Amino acid sequence: MGGSAVSEDNVSGEMMAEVAGLPDIFEVQQARAVRDLLRAGRYEEASRVGEHLLAEAATTPEEEATFRRTLLLSTMLAESISISGEGDKQRGDEIMTMITAMATREEIKQLLCALFLQIGQHQGWLPTEHYDMVTDHIGAGSPDLQNLTAGITRGKPS
Repeated sequence: MGGSAVSEDNVSGEMMAEVAGLPDIFEVQQARAVRDLLRAGRYEEASRVGEHLLAEAATTPEEEATFRRTLLLSTMLAESISISGEGDKQRGDEIMTMITAMATREEIKQLLCALFLQIGQHQGWLPTEHYDMVTDHIGAGSPDLQNLTAGITRGKPS
């Protein structure tokens, strides 16, 4: 994926704004806390909050390593979207360049699918292309997907 993986070309400004409206659950609160602490330059405290979140979520050392990387990449993605939404598209693109340099194509696809899934759950629909990307990634017939996509319409409702 060259260039910015999340841009006005593949995620509308309206959808980017929806990221701010994620559900008020523990994981989202903690991710926002990490983001806010990083923005404030409070790196040690951000690290402690992130470690606490990892300790709550991971059950094996392998899961912890995967979750640590996912937390880093997803925090960077959220920051890129947030900064771009605040008008600093150049800085947002710089962060996306860092993400694409350090993440595999599969990790980027996972990040985008998670983002699209969150947006779809929040607004109740996804553009056909994004809905299909999520269902293709998770597996169209899986019970997990059916639970996750319940209430998400494929395509913008008329």
